[in-house]
Amino acid sequence: MGNRGRRTVRRLKERINEKTPDTSLGSTADLIVRLLGKVGFTTIKTARVGVPVASSVTRSDSKAGNGKAATEKKKDQPSLSEMRSDNSPLADEGITKMVSRVGRWWYTQCYENAAENPSGKSIWSDKALLSESERLGTSLKLMVCCARAPLERITSV
Repeated sequence: MGNRGRRTVRRLKERINEKTPDTSLGSTADLIVRLLGKVGFTTIKTARVGVPVASSVTRSDSKAGNGKAATEKKKDQPSLSEMRSDNSPLADEGITKMVSRVGRWWYTQCYENAAENPSGKSIWSDKALLSESERLGTSLKLMVCCARAPLERITSV
């Protein structure tokens, strides 16, 4: 992550802390794993997956037109399963673009919405941030977790 990315994340965390000072800004993934262990889940396995923030295809997305041309372009987009069955480099770029878009949406839902930006602009609207992220290969860390349920039934976590 570059200087612009660190600065953006720091400002976002500061806004979240101003709005709700009791919110923990530590790793939510680590907190969830600790809570699962405390309530009796066993064999907890985790994996951290890097979700790319930007891809080289993101730039061409900004050139998309409005109206009829944009609608036609959307119809031509293959589904994820179609892209997975295609072995061409274009399919890989399409998957990367889709995963990046979902990753940014997820980050916005989890963090940006908690900060309620007064300008209403997303951090992802900053082309310089996306360019830096693409150049440095910045990725969002997503934790995937599975655990064995406790023998005794838990009423709530």
